[in-house]
Amino acid sequence: MSITINTLTLLVLALHLLADFHLQWASLSDGKRARLAPLFVHGFIYMTCMALPLLLDTRLWPGLLVIVGSHLVLDFFKSLLLNKGDQKGEAALFFIDQALHIAVILLCCEVFFRPSADSGVHTLTVDALKWVLLLLFVTKPANITMKQALKKYAGFPVPKDLPEQATVPGAGAMIGNLERVLTAILLGLSQFAAIGLVFTAKSIARFDRISKDQGFAEYYLIGSLFSLLWVFVGWIVLFKLL
Repeated sequence: MSITINTLTLLVLALHLLADFHLQWASLSDGKRARLAPLFVHGFIYMTCMALPLLLDTRLWPGLLVIVGSHLVLDFFKSLLLNKGDQKGEAALFFIDQALHIAVILLCCEVFFRPSADSGVHTLTVDALKWVLLLLFVTKPANITMKQALKKYAGFPVPKDLPEQATVPGAGAMIGNLERVLTAILLGLSQFAAIGLVFTAKSIARFDRISKDQGFAEYYLIGSLFSLLWVFVGWIVLFKLL
């Protein structure tokens, strides 16, 4: 069975990224492991976001109900597994959890939303929805996914003769967000050569440590390539394959 990607599918995927990443702060995410209250708070936020398509077509409620319900169930079991397991399986659980969320959304869009594929969504152009989805995709979800995927590379030893590096909290994540947003914009403008300037500017700020700390240099290169690949994959899928 082939999956139909229509405007409602793009909208629901964008709302999923908004609710599950951008509107879920760190303390709320960590709190779900130990208490039910943060899980309910996240569930309320997720449900509120997923209710927005009902403003376009009230007939969408069965599919949206399945998406919200399955999301809460998956998050509940993920919290149980994290409490019982060790930290080594956290990255695997993260990727499995997100894969299941996306699979449920695509399945519900295929089963419930196909008859109403463009009902009420004619006011939103497909390209606009794709850009919204891409920008949501390349920011906070990229930061969190990169942190999980590269966790085993982050424990490199720091040379003793290297002075302690003072950094502004959250600056690294903001730099990553800006570089990926700029890369996406340059891809949209077909300014492929200019993408190199973005990463050159980023490297200049870290040049001193890159030149003195081999472990950091390798981690930095892996992260930069991962970041670049993340944007390329998102842009190609949304604007070239769909």
